[in-house]
Amino acid sequence: MSTRILIVDDHQVLREGFRSLISEQSDMTVVGEAEDGETAVQLAAKLSPDVVIMDISMPGMNGIEATRQILMADPAVKIMALSMHLERRMVLEMFRSGASGYLLKECAFDDVVRAVRVVASKGVYLSPKVADVLLKEYIHRVQKGELLPLAEVPVRERAILQLLESSKDMKEIASLLHTSSKSADSWRMQMVLYHILPYLLRTQREAAAGPDVYLTQREKEILAWVKDGKSTGEIASILKISQDTVKFHMKNVFQKLGAISRSQAIAIAIENKLIES
Repeated sequence: MSTRILIVDDHQVLREGFRSLISEQSDMTVVGEAEDGETAVQLAAKLSPDVVIMDISMPGMNGIEATRQILMADPAVKIMALSMHLERRMVLEMFRSGASGYLLKECAFDDVVRAVRVVASKGVYLSPKVADVLLKEYIHRVQKGELLPLAEVPVRERAILQLLESSKDMKEIASLLHTSSKSADSWRMQMVLYHILPYLLRTQREAAAGPDVYLTQREKEILAWVKDGKSTGEIASILKISQDTVKFHMKNVFQKLGAISRSQAIAIAIENKLIES
């Protein structure tokens, strides 16, 4: 089944380049284009794309607000942010709005295809330079005492993090861990995606709204069923609601908890005593 894509960017040349690239992929189809956030919201409602490639800086409604509105109307849509900005604040704000990935405009066209496939399959994608920014932000704030060090990190990722904190580069780290540079880079990316990014999102949310995590009764109920291994369809049947409603509540849970996967949402909810372990 072909992935339906909506391209949103205020530069026509870039849109045309992406359309040309995507048209060469047998598993992807461009269903529409928009040059601003307002048009993107309208087209997303009309065309029901699977993935939206979303520019952030546009005239009128920006990509962050457009992402919020699109996901409010249809939580199943995956948003791939596209930007020239490397600022931490911009990256975190886009993920807080519900984006599933963040891609730099300087990337190769092949990276766009790879990123679309990742988010379409419910994964999370970060450009390597964006991951570096988040990693450096975490290390800087921990060393300044502004953040507590992450507690729950797998052994190999923790080893990489400790070596990075002691100013080792990835080539040195690979040698010290007796592995290839490719494997070390892969572990580093996993650490950023599944530990550092959610942690930074959670601390940003707590700074803005206080330390208390609040979920509605329905959100807790659905998350508890997710913890028990129930699928979206099974939960919808049990609660006698639509699958879209289940997805909407889970999207809210992810945003409130600063999680980017079901397992992380469950862990955070248990930690905050929102659901039973």
